Amino acid sequence: MPWYWLTLTVIIIVTLLVGNLERSRVGRAWIAIREDEDAAEIMGVPTFKYKVWAFAIGAAIGGLSGALFAGQVGFVNNQKFDVTTSILFLAAVVLGGAGNKVGAILGGALVSYIPLRFTAIAEYKYLIFGIALVLIMIFRSQGLLPARQRLLAYGRTALNKITSRDTEPKDTDNPPTGPEGRVAGQRGAEA
Repeated sequence: MPWYWLTLTVIIIVTLLVGNLERSRVGRAWIAIREDEDAAEIMGVPTFKYKVWAFAIGAAIGGLSGALFAGQVGFVNNQKFDVTTSILFLAAVVLGGAGNKVGAILGGALVSYIPLRFTAIAEYKYLIFGIALVLIMIFRSQGLLPARQRLLAYGRTALNKITSRDTEPKDTDNPPTGPEGRVAGQRGAEA
């Protein structure tokens, strides 16, 4: 049970750190490189530097998860990580949605939970996830939860619109009047 809480704490911390990193200059550069690498390079983004950053941060997170796995299991060798396990990891990311942390977590949960829950179909998990991947790539290529870059870009504007909404309904028949009986916003004849 302590491994569960340690792993959950590490997942939350890493998710928060990566989320902050995505909203920084580095994250915007990664998004630009993902969308169109040539255009990002032309606009002045040093693509090689940010690709190395992405590789290094991914390797660090992978090393951290490997250290947690080795600590829990007690012994790790290369036979625990074969090609089929790598394909299941890829299936988790594609199923959840590439470019979205919550989607990748959802995809990982589905890939690991479904064979454990339905033990009758556990021996067919590679066939089922293969069919699921083909169907998702055909009908919903962005995954179950696609990346929402528009919400990220316009989040502050949406928050301002939500918080500054009037609570009282506007009375359009009787507009508010000023101290001299004029409708507010209108100028008198003397002005």
